[in-house]
This record gives sequence, C-alpha cells and structure tokens, in this order.
Amino acid sequence: MLTAHLLRLLELRDFEDRSLGVKRLHLGVVEDPMAPERFFVAGERQAVVPTPSLTSHEAFDSGVELGAAEARRLLDHGRQAYAVSRRVETRQQVNDLPVLRMREDRP
Repeated sequence: MLTAHLLRLLELRDFEDRSLGVKRLHLGVVEDPMAPERFFVAGERQAVVPTPSLTSHEAFDSGVELGAAEARRLLDHGRQAYAVSRRVETRQQVNDLPVLRMREDRP
C-alpha cells in the first residue's frame, strides 16, 4: 500500500518543479531498524500526525492536527530525518524499495 501511495505522490508533484522557488515535497527513507516508523504531513501553519486507529488494532487511520508552533517544530524534525534519508524521488526508486510481507503463519 505504501508503494501505491508513493507513486501517487510522484504523479501529483514533480520533484524538479521549483515554480515557487523551492522544492515542496520531500520523501526519504531512513533505514535504521532501531528507529520507529513515522510519517507526517507538515507545513509552516499546520501539521497532521497519524495515530493508531480508534477502531482497528492494525490501522493508523486516525490523526492529530497540530497548530503553527508545533508544525514548525515537526518541520525541523523532518528536515533532520530527511538529511540522513535515502531520497525517494522517482518511480524506479519507489519500485526498488524492499516490500515487507506479513508472516504466513500470522492469524
């Protein structure tokens, strides 16, 4: 599912587009098995952070909306993570990501 989402983001935003003067979408993968998975959407005025589902034990379909001050701090966090990440900016880079499968014996 993540692969399909990343491919859709690539369709929506050209990574080479600098029409507003700066790059506006940053995708990267931090390959540290000890680091927890995290993802968020943040701008300078607002951010949304996914949280565990309120109705399902495996989903992350809920979220918390953050205001401007918190969003700016989250942007700083994202910049630090992006600086050490492997960039994902092309269809080929998305397709090269390893796909993790659920164990077959899982109920």
